Amino acid sequence: MIAAAIAAAAVVVALVSGPPRREGPPLDPRSDTPLGTSALVALLERFGAEVELSVGLPDRADDVALVLQDRLDEEQTGAVVEWVRRGGTLVVTDPGSSLSPMVRAGGLLPDTEPVEPGRCTIDALDGIGDVDGGAAVRYEVPAGADACYGDAEAAYVVTQSFGAGEVVAVGGAAFVTNDKLDEHDNAVLALALLAPEPGTAVRFVDPPLPVGGGDKALTDLVPDGVKRA
Repeated sequence: MIAAAIAAAAVVVALVSGPPRREGPPLDPRSDTPLGTSALVALLERFGAEVELSVGLPDRADDVALVLQDRLDEEQTGAVVEWVRRGGTLVVTDPGSSLSPMVRAGGLLPDTEPVEPGRCTIDALDGIGDVDGGAAVRYEVPAGADACYGDAEAAYVVTQSFGAGEVVAVGGAAFVTNDKLDEHDNAVLALALLAPEPGTAVRFVDPPLPVGGGDKALTDLVPDGVKRA
């Protein structure tokens, strides 16, 4: 009976603590699943970046902000744009974001072929090779913008200046997922965009919900491990 009690207690502890691999929704920087982006966080930190994962918008302490999925409301979008104008660099990987250029008509890239550098006018990306963009798109290149992985009219990466800062739009977030980060030059591209030098402060933008916001019930907030226990 004592042995059984000890075994049962061990099972409860294991259920509460959960499996070693952290799970989460797609593109979650805390998720170790194939569609998560925890490997990107580890890569940035390994090369000296200071990564911030707390909920909030970029501030003066942040050099680069990353929007993997644009869940910003109009007011939050305005605040982020003002942060860029003061000198911040915003990297957006959501083609549906209002911060991204227009998607080129017929610009869907096949997910079975790597994206070649093509014509590149972005100095920081000069010399980087093919990337695996997954199911990605090419944007229309606005007048005065720089671009890479495409041509003068449509490209996978487009940069535009806003005041003292810039917005870098990438035609999809698949290249930074755990499943694809080690493919081709994906990791090199990620570092060039997000942490070009050690000490860069990088924020994964996770916008705060309005007070009382959200659609989760109290039971949804209970960790799965506790429910299993």
